[in-house]
Amino acid sequence: MSRIGKQSIAVPDGVKVEAKGLEIHVKGPKGSLSEKIPASISVHIAAKEVTFTRPDDRKENRAFHGLARALVANMVKGVLVPFVK
Repeated sequence: MSRIGKQSIAVPDGVKVEAKGLEIHVKGPKGSLSEKIPASISVHIAAKEVTFTRPDDRKENRAFHGLARALVANMVKGVLVPFVK
């Protein structure tokens, strides 16, 4: 299993994560972000945790697993931290 993809993402207070089809929407105090994730990756959103699963161990699915997790983790961080030039 992907070492990055198997880690869950903790959702802090004030941040809302929603999945609509293949799009993930993250809204927080500093704004909102959305991103499409690969179709082969499944997203499970609990109260304060987001996890990702993949259908098999093919190379591309392992790569997409980590990619999807990293994208959403960065989105959660991005809606919390103010933009700095």
